[in-house]
Amino acid sequence: KVVQSSAEDLVREKLDTRVVVRSGTEKDEQYVELWTPDNMKQIFNLKEIDAHGKIYCDGTFGGLDISDDLGKIVYVAEKKVPKSFSHLYQGKLPEKSTQGNQFSYRQEWGEQLVGKVDPVVAVLDMNEKPSDSIKIIESIPEEYAPGMVKFWNDGIIGVARRTIPRKLGAVYC
Repeated sequence: KVVQSSAEDLVREKLDTRVVVRSGTEKDEQYVELWTPDNMKQIFNLKEIDAHGKIYCDGTFGGLDISDDLGKIVYVAEKKVPKSFSHLYQGKLPEKSTQGNQFSYRQEWGEQLVGKVDPVVAVLDMNEKPSDSIKIIESIPEEYAPGMVKFWNDGIIGVARRTIPRKLGAVYC
């Protein structure tokens, strides 16, 4: 059962377990909470883990599912963008950063999907320590944008939209 309590929160229930994706008070702050009927069992601060951007909670790409063993969840989130520095920056660039790209155009999906550029599929293992808990599925071709993911048998299924020639029109066209 999926419940969407607001534009920012997404809830998925399976058996006696509830997973809640909740926005924090700071910008880009999100939490994944694991609840049992009596209490909160675990919480993951996604901003601290820093494996991806915000989780998609919309009806076009968003998806959240719990594995049958209740040990993993799968969802769609914004791909992590490397930090970009100005051409005038004179310090040493951190690893996995770029220079001069902070104002480069990144095509969004438009309409009601503003801010959604490159979705990725992420699997959060609730049995791992937080820093190692999230794995991004890298096998999806770049010309497809994944969405609505679910666990199925021993794998993950979902839908994908082509990103070529353009992304606009996912909601109304």
